[in-house]
Amino acid sequence: MYNREEMGCVRLAVDRNRPIETSNYSHFVKPIVHPDRRMGVHDIILLIKGSWEIREEGSAFLLKPGDVIFLSAGRHHDGISGCQRGTRTLWIHAGAEPHDAFLAVDQIPPNTETAVYVNPVVSTGGDIRVYTLFESIIRAFWSSLATKRAMSRVLLSELLIELSARSHAAPDSSVTAIDHIIDYIEKDPHQFFTIDALASRVGINRRTLTTHFRKRTGDSIHGYQTKLKIRMAAATFDHIPETPVKQLAHMFGFHDEFHFSKTFKRLMGTSPQQYKFRFKRR
Repeated sequence: MYNREEMGCVRLAVDRNRPIETSNYSHFVKPIVHPDRRMGVHDIILLIKGSWEIREEGSAFLLKPGDVIFLSAGRHHDGISGCQRGTRTLWIHAGAEPHDAFLAVDQIPPNTETAVYVNPVVSTGGDIRVYTLFESIIRAFWSSLATKRAMSRVLLSELLIELSARSHAAPDSSVTAIDHIIDYIEKDPHQFFTIDALASRVGINRRTLTTHFRKRTGDSIHGYQTKLKIRMAAATFDHIPETPVKQLAHMFGFHDEFHFSKTFKRLMGTSPQQYKFRFKRR
């Protein structure tokens, strides 16, 4: 039906939280054709049940459960045939920023720290994280609390970054994948992730992952995780020196207190107890 590597992608600014015009759930009891329109906002749809054929600028996309379609602001989109009976979707109408743009494959520059690149259709494989982000954005958007509504915009930025990590349009998409992996590790420092688990998450092979990870961080995946955990453990001792060593070992996913203490001394130059003791001498 389509080749996403030939379709180009959407460049999206992520240096600030963009507004959300509206968002909601849809359940189509009867088949309906996607509206024929050109919108001033981005229309982001996650298909969670059924199937639906949608076109953008004449290119047809047949969506299956777990697919996200990103219909860009200012581009024409419509439907060809009605969706399957019982089709369910989650959708968001997100504000367009001045630097957002749809780019053909030969126009795509290297990734930057303030922009991400999303394919017109992104297959999530039914990953619960993407579904949870959509659902959380919708709930927060409709909240009566201003703080929750503000959170919906923060979550939208996270969703765009997640979709970019799962896209394959940018020439150096592995860099985006590595950024996603780093963020994923830093958000959950309480466990050690295997290379295979991380490679599967971003859809690249383990050799590509390890090569680009070392190029990006200067460290191996295991080494990066270990150093992060020890730095965070040391910071805990800095602020709460009475924290038991055994508790931190468990908190940061080490097999036991001995393994944690040995690793701590290797990286910090002193044992956890000696590190903590310096506070008593002040």
